[in-house]
Amino acid sequence: MLLFSLMRVVHPSVYKKQYERGRKGRRRRIALAFCMVMLVVVYGGLSTQVQASYTAQTYDVSIGRQLVNLPWPTVGSASVGYTGSTQVIAQFNGSKQLPSASTIKMLTALVLLESRPLVGEGEEIVFDDNDIARFNEIQAVGGSVFLVPAGTSITYKRALELMVVTSANNIADKLAQWSFGSSEAFLKAATVYAADNGLNDTALVDASGLSAETKSSADDLLRIGLLAMQVPALKEMVALESVPLANGLVAENTNQLLGAEGYNGLKTGYTDEAGACLISSKETTVGGMQIQAVVVVMGQPDRNTAYAVSRQIMDRFLAGFLERSMLNKNQSVGVYNSPWGTKTPIVVSEPVLVVSYEGTSVSGVSSVEKSIGPKVAGTKVGTFRVNNTEADLTLAEDVPPPSISWRLRNVIDYIREKV
Repeated sequence: MLLFSLMRVVHPSVYKKQYERGRKGRRRRIALAFCMVMLVVVYGGLSTQVQASYTAQTYDVSIGRQLVNLPWPTVGSASVGYTGSTQVIAQFNGSKQLPSASTIKMLTALVLLESRPLVGEGEEIVFDDNDIARFNEIQAVGGSVFLVPAGTSITYKRALELMVVTSANNIADKLAQWSFGSSEAFLKAATVYAADNGLNDTALVDASGLSAETKSSADDLLRIGLLAMQVPALKEMVALESVPLANGLVAENTNQLLGAEGYNGLKTGYTDEAGACLISSKETTVGGMQIQAVVVVMGQPDRNTAYAVSRQIMDRFLAGFLERSMLNKNQSVGVYNSPWGTKTPIVVSEPVLVVSYEGTSVSGVSSVEKSIGPKVAGTKVGTFRVNNTEADLTLAEDVPPPSISWRLRNVIDYIREKV
């Protein structure tokens, strides 16, 4: 009885409830485990979609300028440059405004050719009694002239040649009036042309430069010379040593430097007020690069001094053009940065040599893809450019894909980006 009384009687429904609770617990655990597995699978799957972007960083590449002492004149002014640049490279009193004499005829020719481009021989220009009167006026004061009898004509091309080659002042005046209708209209057009081309030190009162009030600077005349050498017809004219005439004679160029040592222009000038002025040009080749150098001297005591000083400046200036090494093969010009801090060098695929004047600095430009994905070593990613030279830029090493651990760490950012 005692044993029976101590035994507890449990109703069968209690066992059933306990069994159901255990069964539900197992289901929850299985479901939770399944969710965890699926989460891991999905997370891992998303991690394979995570890609790294490698961003470019390039370095400045340049060659510094050297100090160059040019043999400047002791009086007047001078300026030097070359057709590879529109800038004044070096100067002595270069911005000083002085009477230009006939060197201004190069500006006159530029204005004429802009207004009336030369086609073939051009139109016939008829000379009359007024032109003869002007011829006599200029001759009386010792100015350069070329006689074209009244009632006869010459072509536009021949008139330009005579103005440039023989420095005929009367031809310059005639061309200005013929092309623009009057000297005043020409001067207005020339003033606009000068302003448009940054010739701030230039002021014209005539087309020929015979007037002492027609002034310019060595820097401006240099720019005019560089502009002239870019006009094929004018470049050809300034190189002529003579102009053939109808009577079998020839008109000689006033520039005594032509035909010697590569000199091919440009223009002489002389008046009592201006002294001797000269725009000289010389062509040479350095390291396969053709160089057209221009030297201007103004206010020299005589023509021989102008020639001598110009040659000295030209020789030293051209001696300063050198073929210099800017980059060695496989030299780095930048890197691709990975998000985790590694750097893959960007290198030039071949040596870069540049012809430049030692008195100026030279800078190159690296143009590369801003960002890339994994790539193998040697892949082209851009181009390095300096002057007229180009070289491919490639990867020095493989750009590997990101590690699994990095991908896993950045899944959340990937999801945010997509959402």
